[in-house]
Amino acid sequence: MHWINFRVRVLYLGMFILLGGCHSKDYKARKVIEEWYGKTITFPTSPAAKILGRDTTVTLTELLDKEYSVLTFFDSTGCTECNMKLHDWHLRVKDIVGQQDKVNFIFIVHAKNFEAVSAFAVKNKFNHLIFYDTDNALWKANPNLPHDPEFQTFLLDREQKVVLIGSPARNNSLWKLYKQQISVKN
Repeated sequence: MHWINFRVRVLYLGMFILLGGCHSKDYKARKVIEEWYGKTITFPTSPAAKILGRDTTVTLTELLDKEYSVLTFFDSTGCTECNMKLHDWHLRVKDIVGQQDKVNFIFIVHAKNFEAVSAFAVKNKFNHLIFYDTDNALWKANPNLPHDPEFQTFLLDREQKVVLIGSPARNNSLWKLYKQQISVKN
């Protein structure tokens, strides 16, 4: 009998910890959404653009002409390659087939080692533009950007206002929301 009471107490303690952790994560997500929904993102004037580590002449301004932009930004906190998830992003870009006239993907990276970023792009066959923010201008222009990589992706409208927040790179439910919003007729 004593053993059963102990197991029940352990079960309740485990549920409390799990539910407490979920509540904390939900609260954090809610706070980020409340802070950023509808805000305008200010972009740096001229970060260098590269495809597979090679220079290009494309400017960031040229990509902001679509109805929507998916902005994702990375810094060198933690494992840069892990946070970038280039293969997953490549699949998301391919998944938007037929909607390219409505959306651009903007990848901005601020890293200590840009050569490593270029190597990650080549290794992952990531043949999409990556903007190299050498002086961290995106963070300087938007000082309260989220530090959690899960909230470093925004769906922006034509005026660069935040419509959706969160990284859909490995979140199918969130990716469905992004696609639904992009396909809405305005």
